[in-house]
Amino acid sequence: MTMADGWLAAVGPDARGRAREIARAHAAFLSTGTLDPAAAPVRGVVAASWRRSSAARVDPDRDPPVTLLDADLAGYRSAHPLSMVVPVLRDLVGGTADDGEHVWAVMDADGRLLWVEGTAARGPGRPG
Repeated sequence: MTMADGWLAAVGPDARGRAREIARAHAAFLSTGTLDPAAAPVRGVVAASWRRSSAARVDPDRDPPVTLLDADLAGYRSAHPLSMVVPVLRDLVGGTADDGEHVWAVMDADGRLLWVEGTAARGPGRPG
């Protein structure tokens, strides 16, 4: 698989198969701490994210710490420049985040999850 643009996921004709490959690569990375690009190539931005998370000792099986609640979160969200992309994302997804097949998230530069939409069956399921 050729990945011409590191920020754009090249899924190919078998999206579920590709998702399984990535899941296997992630499981292998979690167990060994190394990436084998020959086994399942992942984009550089993804590999870098996995490495940063590992170095920061982020537990992929636990929710991230909550640093903003209720009114503080609402105020931060409304003032944040990323608030402008949320309606666009909702339009692009077209309600399919509720079908159990999609989850999307928007976070700030500090890694705080600001919006997460989808279902509990496939992800955090915390409506934004």
